[in-house]
Amino acid sequence: MASVAVIGLAVMVVLASFRMTPSDMLITEVVTSNASTVSDQDGDHSDWIELHNPHDQPIDVGGYRLVTSAGESWRLPSRVVEPGGFLLVFASGKDRVPPQGEWHTDFRLSRDGVTIGLVSADGRSQVDTLEVPALPRNASYVRDPQRLSRTCLFAFTSPGQPNPPECFDDARLGAPDFSVASGHYADAFVLSIESLLRDATIIYTLDGSYPDLEGNPTATLRYDGPITITDRSDQPNVLSGVTTTILPGSLPWQVATSPRVTGPVPKITTVRARSLHSATTSAVYFVGLDRDEQSLPVVSVAIDPGCLFDVDDGIYVPGRVFREFQSSHEGAVEPSRRWQTPANYLQRGRDWECPERDRPIASAAIALLRPHWRLR
Repeated sequence: MASVAVIGLAVMVVLASFRMTPSDMLITEVVTSNASTVSDQDGDHSDWIELHNPHDQPIDVGGYRLVTSAGESWRLPSRVVEPGGFLLVFASGKDRVPPQGEWHTDFRLSRDGVTIGLVSADGRSQVDTLEVPALPRNASYVRDPQRLSRTCLFAFTSPGQPNPPECFDDARLGAPDFSVASGHYADAFVLSIESLLRDATIIYTLDGSYPDLEGNPTATLRYDGPITITDRSDQPNVLSGVTTTILPGSLPWQVATSPRVTGPVPKITTVRARSLHSATTSAVYFVGLDRDEQSLPVVSVAIDPGCLFDVDDGIYVPGRVFREFQSSHEGAVEPSRRWQTPANYLQRGRDWECPERDRPIASAAIALLRPHWRLR
């Protein structure tokens, strides 16, 4: 333990004494909370460090070391980075250095903040250092190769490529402001959206899906003025009749049953907005719903409805698992075991976690309050 402390102290001293000179490789982008930006060859979303050669001559990084303020030190093998080129190193803890393919350090990065340094091959000089603050999920901390003193945060990572033009000073990542907060409203109201960036183009959706003019053109709108948010109770019910329950019975043993809707179905408007390079802001609005009637607090959970109701992988329905059980058994299930009948909603493990998908979003909050209330 004492030797580790000494090494950590030595690394911190080196990092603290470094003065940056643009004469070698640069650390230009770091991600410390990677949920979905870049996956490695194992399919894992490991954190990563991007190195850049800003010069007009190639640089062999063999023998260089990546060091951190936590005391880690990892040696890079030989590889030539061409002029203007980038090198991506995964900070995964896997410790891999194949001659070809991706590299993995033997350490991971702290999402709470870390200082990363690059030491020259002779071990005598610090080539570069970057003091990375705590970062939001999927955001990156970057240095502008043209302005070495400028560091900031990006909502969209750009490994191996020039960075986007919009850079932000804090963890909000330029997310726009809404004039009305999420909540219950008896009557329709007007919602204004304002970007923190001057003359920024704002795009938004009204179904909670990710605003993207190319990837989601049907639902994505350009903001050109205030939006009226109205009561949607008279619109068609999309999720109210989804089968979520199985009941005991004769052959085919147990049957899936649809909920019985006994009254009006309130529907939620989920607004999601961003500028072209910023993070998103989302809000959930219940319009035409008398808040005073509620006997329980409302907690709104915005989620892809497919994660709840999809036949194959929805976790709120009997689904595929129940159908496969039905087709593979010939006898009735004993009454004492009917609640153990295999179904999607009884599954566990990573395979049943909801992946990030740019599909419309629903709120699960309203289903907690009254049995006849369902989503959208």
